[in-house]
Amino acid sequence: GDGTTLTGSTITFTNTVENASSQTLAITGNAVFGNTVGAGTALTSLSVSGTSAINGGSVNTSGDQTYGGAVTLGANTSLTTTGSNIHLVSTIDSFDSNARGLTLIAGTGNISFGASVGATNSLGAITVTSANNVNFTGDVSAASFTQNAGTGTTFNGIQNYTGNFAFTGENLIVNKSLTVGGTTIIANSGQFTTSNAGIIVATGGFSQTGTGTNSIGANITTDNNISFASSIDLTQGIVFSTGTGAGDISFLEAINSQGGERLLDLDAGTGSITFGSTVGSAAQPLSRLVLRESSQVSFNGAVRASDGVFVLAGAVNATWTSASSINFP
Repeated sequence: GDGTTLTGSTITFTNTVENASSQTLAITGNAVFGNTVGAGTALTSLSVSGTSAINGGSVNTSGDQTYGGAVTLGANTSLTTTGSNIHLVSTIDSFDSNARGLTLIAGTGNISFGASVGATNSLGAITVTSANNVNFTGDVSAASFTQNAGTGTTFNGIQNYTGNFAFTGENLIVNKSLTVGGTTIIANSGQFTTSNAGIIVATGGFSQTGTGTNSIGANITTDNNISFASSIDLTQGIVFSTGTGAGDISFLEAINSQGGERLLDLDAGTGSITFGSTVGSAAQPLSRLVLRESSQVSFNGAVRASDGVFVLAGAVNATWTSASSINFP
C-alpha cells in the first residue's frame, strides 16, 4: 500500500525502520524509536500524534515530519526532509541531563517549534543546516545555536546558550532576550531585527557581519567587542556596552532613528568607539548621543542629534575627519 497506520498506547521500534518503497508512516499514540528511521530509502512522511522518544540518532523522510506530542532525544539526533516541513508541535528535551544535539535539515521546507526547547533537560548544539522559514514559539535552552541557511528565522521566546550563537541566512527576528555564553555572529543578508524585549547579552562578543540592514530595539551588552558591518535603524533608545574592559564598539555604516528621535548610549570601557559613517540624518536625527567610558572616539561622518552629544567619561580622545561635523537640528 501507500502507507502504514499504527494505533496503540505506545508503539516501540527496537530496530531500524526500513522502507523499500518510500511509504508513509502514521502513528496514533506514543512512539519509541530505538534505531534509525528511514534508513536506506527515506519514508515519504512520518506523523506521531502522541509523544516521541527518538533514541536512534536520525529520522529521514522525503515529505513532512510531524510530532504532535512532547519529544525526547536519547541520542544526538538529525531530522532530515527533502524540501519538506518539520513540525515539532509540543516540547522537545534531552531524555536526561546528558545534553543531546539536534540537527535539522529541511531544504526548502519550514521548521516550526510550537513550545519550549530544552526547558526540562537542555539540548546540546542546535544546528539548522537548511530551511526556508524557522519559527521558535517558546523558550530555548541549549549549548549553542548554528544556522547555515534560511529565508526567515523568528525567536519568540527567551534564549539561553552556554556556547556560541551563529546565524547565517536572510532575515532574523529576536523578540525576547538572547543570552550567549560565547560569541554571537549575525551574518544576515536581509534584515536583523530585535524588538524592545530582545535584549542581547553576548559574553564573548557581538558581531553583525552580513550585508543586510539592522533594526535594533533593545540593548546589547558584552565583555568583548560589538561591531556592525551594515546600517542601523534605532527603534528605541539603545545602550551598547562592552563593560569595563578593552572591548571596542564599531559601526561601519550609517546609524539613524526610526519612528521618532532615539537615544544612543555607548560605553566601551577602556576600548575604542568608531563611527565609520553618519550618525543621524536631517530626516532621522538621534535625540542624544551619549559617550561614556572609552579610550578613543573616531568620527568619519556628520552627527545629528537634537539634544547634542554628551561626553560623560573622565577622559575621551575624539578624532574627527575633515568630512565630519556636528549638527543640532
